[in-house]
Amino acid sequence: MSRGSRYHRGQAEPIEEESMETQTETQPADMSEQNPIITQIQALLDQLNLTDLNEVIEDAHDRRRFKEQEARNLLLAEFRQRAEQMGFDIEDVFPGMTPSRRRATAGSTIAPKYRGPNGETWSGRGMTPRWMTTLEAEGHHKDEYKIPDTTEPQLPNTTR
Repeated sequence: MSRGSRYHRGQAEPIEEESMETQTETQPADMSEQNPIITQIQALLDQLNLTDLNEVIEDAHDRRRFKEQEARNLLLAEFRQRAEQMGFDIEDVFPGMTPSRRRATAGSTIAPKYRGPNGETWSGRGMTPRWMTTLEAEGHHKDEYKIPDTTEPQLPNTTR
């Protein structure tokens, strides 16, 4: 059997496929043969030093991202318009399409809730820090290291 042939199921004779040489003859090797602008750009790129070439590449990536976002926004506007024409809200057609709102405190620093014996602090959120885990393993309770909350008014201890 020749290199460019293969059998299909149920067939006794091999089917000849185009060789790689034939494909490359009929298709251009790169886009420059189809578009003279690309040929010009490639010639200009060859003249750039490495620093300038990296700058051009970064600029090209930025432009591509901008054009992709522009195309997405245009498509989303078309979807919204079509949905409205049909009496739908875009959220009904594509649940989760509208970005959810972040809470106002997202990304802000949280006041520490616990202070360790060496001045370490922990907000009480996320994984328990190693220093707190060690103290708990030694028999201490995390409430022993709780920082008093100064936002709540402290009532004087009045006993009669």
